This record gives sequence, structure tokens and C-alpha cells, in this order.
Amino acid sequence: MSDMFTLKTVSVTEELGIALKNFRISHRITGKRIIEEFGKSTSYLTKLEKGSIKKIDGLFLVQLCNYIEGSDNGLKLFLEKLSQDYSSYSNETKFAIMNIDDLLLEHSVSIDFISNINNYASKKNIAVADLVKEINANNDIADWEDFNTMPENIWYNKNFDIDAAAIKLVIPADYIENLLNGNVKSIHRVIAEVILYSLYKLGEEEHPHDKAYDELKLYGLLPTRIIKQMAQDNMKDTFEGLEPDMIVALQNIIDGFKFVLLAAKPYGTRRLKQISYNMNGDLGFSLAYMSMPIIELEKRDRPQKEKFLKELSELIKEYSKEDTGINIYE
Repeated sequence: MSDMFTLKTVSVTEELGIALKNFRISHRITGKRIIEEFGKSTSYLTKLEKGSIKKIDGLFLVQLCNYIEGSDNGLKLFLEKLSQDYSSYSNETKFAIMNIDDLLLEHSVSIDFISNINNYASKKNIAVADLVKEINANNDIADWEDFNTMPENIWYNKNFDIDAAAIKLVIPADYIENLLNGNVKSIHRVIAEVILYSLYKLGEEEHPHDKAYDELKLYGLLPTRIIKQMAQDNMKDTFEGLEPDMIVALQNIIDGFKFVLLAAKPYGTRRLKQISYNMNGDLGFSLAYMSMPIIELEKRDRPQKEKFLKELSELIKEYSKEDTGINIYE
């Protein structure tokens, strides 16, 4: 709960209450333990899990999910559970999930994220004051009939129309300055999005929203609800037509890449992007050298491994050339 944009109160619907109860039960946490841990009454917990309590404190939801999960990652895991059924929920529940996902869940601010913003702003001669002015103008929704009465810094539509969802952001200059100076350690997803979007608008990019979206993907700042849905939709296509042993092998590769991204996101991202670039350039050759029995290198020390990688990189540069079709290198 780090800054002024953190969601102070969370709207609770019947669907959200039931999901919270299922999350608790799936982790084998009794209602009695919740009552004792947080000093709540049996009646309160019952009403909460039925959605009869319409609003709860945002910090309490974070603490509750973390307690149920037994880690500081509880809210994210609860959101992942919600995201599995996101498309089936009512619009009111979707709005609640959007606000939790975008304005309660916190993401670490990476050095590369800040560096890229500063470099782009410097290159395009964009001052902090210009960026703040662009953000707070809310030009995309400023002509809406109810713009002046819209609440600030929260997803909103009075009729719970998802297609007309909007957020009127008011971000002070000192927040942006602190962020760009590396003094903000965590950020909410939608704040990161609007900063990038406004930055690229000022930079006169042809598609500022698409550019911002690609940047958000790079730093793992897409909404949880979208990531899970993409994973569910894409996985079926990815594995379709493959034999079971091939599916297992491919899943192990995906899990390995995921581990690298979670453990060292900027490093892992650069490596994966390079692998993707290599495969687009020469799929057959890329697969050939990636599938070499390099486990034998385990017997060598780190300098020998680094020397091997350097020599391999030089060979690839020397022998790579434009070609068409898929060649199988043995």
C-alpha cells in the first residue's frame, strides 16, 4: 500500500465474495482462523463471502489474501483465480476486478523501465511538466458529458458498461519526478500505462497506445485478467496436434523460460527477445544449436562456459546469411 493511487476501498459483489470463499477453502483455511487473525465476527465473514458487505478496505483484502496464501503474493494469486472465470462475471464484478488488478496490486519498478522513460523524454525533449499536463488533461475523455463528476484515479462507468470504462487520472508532478529519480519502488499497472501512453503521444508516435502496450508487456505490466486469458486461449493452439511426450517437453521449456523471467526479468527478457529474433532469421539453425548436448558443459568452470558462448556467438555472426525456407542443420 505504497502511494496515493492505491485503491482505498474495494467493491464486493456476490461473485467476488464467493470467489474469496473458494480461495480460502482451496487453501484449507477455516473461517475460524480468519476470525481470530483479523478480529472479525462470524457474521462479518459470512456476509463478506456472500457479497452482502458491499465495500471493504483495500489493505484488508491484501492482508486477507496474503494470509490465506501464506505469502506476500496472495493478492496476485487471488487475481489469477478470478481471471480464470473473468469472462463469465457480471460487469459490476469485472469493474471490481479491474480496480483491484490495476490499482491495488503493486508491481516492482525496474531500473530499465525508468531508464527507458528518461532516455525517451530526453531524446524527444519532453519535460516532466509537459508529461504531467498531458496526463492530467485526460484528453481522450475530457469531452464526456459526465467528465466533471467522474471520480479520480479509479475505473468508472455509472452503468457498469465495460466498453465505456474510463479512468480520470490526476497525477501530481512530484510523483512523476520521484518516479523518474528512482524514488518510487512500486507502481500500479494503470499508472505505468498512462505515463507511457502520454509520453509517446507527446513524442508523436504513430500508435502511442500500441507502443505503450508493447512496453508494458516487456516489463510484465499487463493486467492479470488479460495474461491469464491469453494463456488459456493460446495454450490450446500451442499444443494442438502434438504427441503427449512433445507436449511435456514443450511445457518444460515454457516453464524454464518463465522461471528465468520471474527470477531475472530484464536479463531474461533480453535473452528471450534475442532467441525470438534468431528463430525468425533462421529457424532451423537456431533450433539446431539450441538443441546441442550442452549439458556436457556442466563439467566445465564458468570462464570456459563463457568462452564457449563467445566463440559460438562469433561463429553465428560469421556464417549466418539470408536464406529462405527451413533448413535442418545436423
